[in-house]
Amino acid sequence: MYMLSVAVFHPGLIWAAAGLALVPLIIYLLNRRRYREVPWAAMQFLLAANHKSHRRTRLEQLLLLILRTVIISGIAVALARPFWPSSAAPKILGGSRHHILLLDDSASMSARLPVTPDQTDTTTLFDWQITRALQLLDEVPAGDPVTLITLSQPARILSRSLLFDRSLASRVVQELAPGEGVNDLAGALQLINELPAEETDRQRALYLFSDFTTGYRGPVDESQLAVMRQQVQKLQQESELVLFDVGVEQQDNLAMVEWRAAHAVVGPGEPLTLIGRVHNFGTHRHEPMRVEIRLDDQLLREEALPAIEAGADHIFQSTIIPERSEWEVLSARIATGVADALSGDDQRPAVLQVREEIPVLLVDGEPGREALLGQCGYLLTAWSPQLRPDEPVLVRSQIAVETELIGLALDRYAAVAICNVRRLPAEVWHKLHEYVQNGGGLMIFVGDQVDISHYNETAGDWLPARLGAAAFEQPGRDEFVRFDPRSLAEPMQADFAGRERSGLFLARIDQYLRVEGSQSSRGAELMRYTNGDPALLSRTLGAGRVVLVTTSANMEWNNLPAKGDFVTLAVNLLRYVVADGARFNNLTVADRYLCPARQLEAAGLVNSKLLSPDGRESTPELRRDERGYYLQTEPLLSSGWYRLRFGGSEEPIAVRRNLADSDLARISESEIRTLFPEPIEIRHVSPGSTTTLIQQRQEASAVMIYALILLLLVETLLAMLFGHQK
Repeated sequence: MYMLSVAVFHPGLIWAAAGLALVPLIIYLLNRRRYREVPWAAMQFLLAANHKSHRRTRLEQLLLLILRTVIISGIAVALARPFWPSSAAPKILGGSRHHILLLDDSASMSARLPVTPDQTDTTTLFDWQITRALQLLDEVPAGDPVTLITLSQPARILSRSLLFDRSLASRVVQELAPGEGVNDLAGALQLINELPAEETDRQRALYLFSDFTTGYRGPVDESQLAVMRQQVQKLQQESELVLFDVGVEQQDNLAMVEWRAAHAVVGPGEPLTLIGRVHNFGTHRHEPMRVEIRLDDQLLREEALPAIEAGADHIFQSTIIPERSEWEVLSARIATGVADALSGDDQRPAVLQVREEIPVLLVDGEPGREALLGQCGYLLTAWSPQLRPDEPVLVRSQIAVETELIGLALDRYAAVAICNVRRLPAEVWHKLHEYVQNGGGLMIFVGDQVDISHYNETAGDWLPARLGAAAFEQPGRDEFVRFDPRSLAEPMQADFAGRERSGLFLARIDQYLRVEGSQSSRGAELMRYTNGDPALLSRTLGAGRVVLVTTSANMEWNNLPAKGDFVTLAVNLLRYVVADGARFNNLTVADRYLCPARQLEAAGLVNSKLLSPDGRESTPELRRDERGYYLQTEPLLSSGWYRLRFGGSEEPIAVRRNLADSDLARISESEIRTLFPEPIEIRHVSPGSTTTLIQQRQEASAVMIYALILLLLVETLLAMLFGHQK
């Protein structure tokens, strides 16, 4: 004899069944009170004659009442989908089920267990998950099909056909290795919804394994989250869904979260500052450590870092001097003997491009006979201080006038500076906008020739701010402002912070243009004047930047070029707007390498090859859109160094881990239920626990429907029989 533990998928319908069961009884009682009884002498003889059949009539009515009550309430119960353990139910109650296992192979699953100072065990959360997944496969009834899906971005189905062979499914699971991408739950849900029709005819059971850290949802925004909730609700209506929590309490983890060059203007023989940042994702203070800096995998130097408090980070700097024009392959790695849950995020690679020269275009609104007499002459001298004709310079400046811009190929230049140009044709403004979107740097210096209304009407929508009227209508000796040293933002802070008496802040600004809308989200203020008006504004457009300077680039509106700090200011602005030449070569796991063909050598692109860190070779695809040709690869799923070979050239590509999985903090059950609402079963199967994973269930809905149809036929026949007898 079995003790059946019956449950339902939709418990609310049980209450509906109870309410519906009262309907026939209420109708029966109302019918009994339908007529008012009036004594009638002749009726007494009929009642006496009917007394013998009265008992039989009541039994017939009671039987029909019971049948109708059972049929109506049974329909609601069947819709509630009752189920119980298959061991306690006959096999006729249900056929085979389609079991779908979603296995979390994201980067956080590589966390080692346990993490102690004297740790020697290398068991990971992923290993524990595989153990439980194999146990679940052993518990799947023979003959039931299985589908395996991994969650690391991009989510993928491990077998395009159903796996009926249990040993084959177990072998596929055993061969899995942890990935390096973030959790792609949205992609996995989409894959389930796109399963072929023959794989969705059966009842389905979904088992989701995860450590449920802060990155379990993956990189989704609110709109994507709403779509995911709809997908989950649809799955819950069609399938049984069980979440297996294989995680443990938050562990300590250090990560190298930043490693980059301070700027993109890098030339041979010039000092270059590298900026790194280490973050402590744990809950305990981390002891002092060392960071190894490597060049082409050779140890260059070590930097000592102090202790880092829980939740804090430490920024460090290191300086190198590139010797020649080439790609520099640098990495920074945390070197510490203290236990760290994740080792994959301890290292961060970076590719730097050391350029022989950086071409810059200067557009002069009023050229002079000599360079310093024009609008751009001081910028030209600051960027390209060539004392001798044969002396090499890093910045190769070219001066043009506005009429020459239509015929120039702007993508040849790393930056364009417009100095006191009155007007530009609309097609040139459009050309400049496209140039910035594709990664170019644009600087606009104003002056007395600028047509303010033209700038606002033609380019005001994408500039950092709209231009306003001049600050001083008739400037006099006492009407001027200076730069405010308290208003510094990047890129000015590094060289000017704390130097209130430097030439930059002593310079006199006799005239400037006020701006409109600078406080909006469009532009960021880099520096202000002492009266609070914006002096330098910046805006990011696509892959490039625009900087608006509200005074002139020469000495007509200020005496800044006469100060020694003008050179530092000009160089910093150039470094700020010039896009990183290696921006296409520094990627994150699951990114595609995508680079415009003009950035590469044209020869050999068709026969280009990509070498992965493990030596595998693939062929990138040469594609074309409205902006021209570009080279694209499949998503790069492993971190480390890739090599792109085309023609006789080779470029390195650094692929870094996504930091979303470096934070091993656990989310609460209530947060899980924001995506997986009731009814949902969350089972904690942390390392060391031994429990049965599958509660085999048989649904009774199908057999109940057959039984209700049979009861309906019986009720109809009995009603006809009893009525005929009467």
